[in-house]
This record gives sequence, structure tokens and C-alpha cells, in this order.
Amino acid sequence: MDDKPPVVYFRNDDVAEYDRGTVNLLDTFTSNGIPIGLGVIPFRLTDATCKFLLKQVEANPKLVEFYQHGFAHVNHSDTLGRRYEFGPTRTTEQQEQDIRAGKEIMKERLGLEEVLGFVPPWHKFDESIFPILGSLDFEYFSVGVWNQVDETHIKATPIHLNMSDRDASGRWYIKSFERLRREFDHYIKQYNTFGFLLHHPEFHGRDDWAVIEQLGRYLREQHKANLVLMTEAYAKK
Repeated sequence: MDDKPPVVYFRNDDVAEYDRGTVNLLDTFTSNGIPIGLGVIPFRLTDATCKFLLKQVEANPKLVEFYQHGFAHVNHSDTLGRRYEFGPTRTTEQQEQDIRAGKEIMKERLGLEEVLGFVPPWHKFDESIFPILGSLDFEYFSVGVWNQVDETHIKATPIHLNMSDRDASGRWYIKSFERLRREFDHYIKQYNTFGFLLHHPEFHGRDDWAVIEQLGRYLREQHKANLVLMTEAYAKK
């Protein structure tokens, strides 16, 4: 890592239904001037969600962008304990058909000229997806920093830290600001460009949403971080 201020981006997945969590998500990020990338599930998009998202982009064009989060977020795995929408049980043709259809849905319903980012559900996939994405003009592929990405066809835009964790019962919860601060301070020693992952359904109250505001303020004040959209972080790299 160099001595330049870190570049930080946030990605939120599973955007589809119009609900209180979706509203709170956009309100929290935009009111604090923090850019947010939204992983949208094309097949599950509702009319109300599209209307809301279009208003958000119109009001905050530099703070909100969209990525394609699979097609229907359906598990096609035949292996117990393993989940994927795009993987070895599906032919190249089936995967290409779903990805193409999802992209067209997003372009039509969200008024997009192009969809550049792709996020596979559960961060699971096999190597056959890369030439498909390249042929469909995707430019960014966002998964965990530990995933292997063939960058012959597409640019990796990794996630380094999940804002959630599971408790003993398996229920997801939002990590405290102090825990996120410690984890970020540890990992930023290795990476100057850094991605956070969140899922808005896992936020359950004001205290959870307050973590976003605290974290954004900490990143800016203590690390002088440049908070950007994910595609901005890698646009010139």
C-alpha cells in the first residue's frame, strides 16, 4: 500500500422490493454524501422500486449507481451447502441468456444506456462466466477479494469487508462501528483501494443505520479517505 489517502466504496446487494429498508438505505447514504452502488436483481424489480430508484438517481447523480446482481437470485446448485446462480450445472447458453435478459431489464426499466458492473449472487461462479460477461460489454466484476477473477475479459472490483456477521443462531447482524473501525484499520494496511459490502435487509433499526454515518465520518476525518462509487475507484486503473 502507498501513502496516498485510501479510496473507499460501498456496495449494497439484493435491491428488488420497494420497502422501508431500501428507503432507509438511500436516505442514509445520500444525506451523508456517501456514494453507494446498488446490486439490483433484475427479475425481481418492482414498479415501485424502479420509480423510487429513478428519483434517487435524478436527485443524486454522483452518489448512486447500479450493478446487475445476477438475474433472479435463484440457486441452481445441486450440491448441499453450495449456492450459485451461475455455475457448473448450467450451460454457457443458459447463463448467457439470463445475464443478457437481466441487463435488458435494467436498461429498459431504469433508463440506463449501459450496465457496466456485474455481481454474481453469493459471490459464486465458474470460469465460463468471464467470456460471457466480456461479450455482453460488462466492464466490472465485483466479488470477494479472495475470489479468483480472469481479468482477460473483465476488471475485478473486489469487496474487502462485509459490514455484517452471523450470531450463534445464524442470524445476520450489523457489526458495531468500533469493530468495523478496527477491521478497516487492519486491512487498509494491505489495500489502498477498499470495498465494503452491505445488505440493507440486515439493518434492523436506527442504531444499525447510524453505523454508516459514523463510519463515513471516521473514514473522511481520520483517514482522509476519498469516498467514491465503485466504478470511479477503478475507472483509471
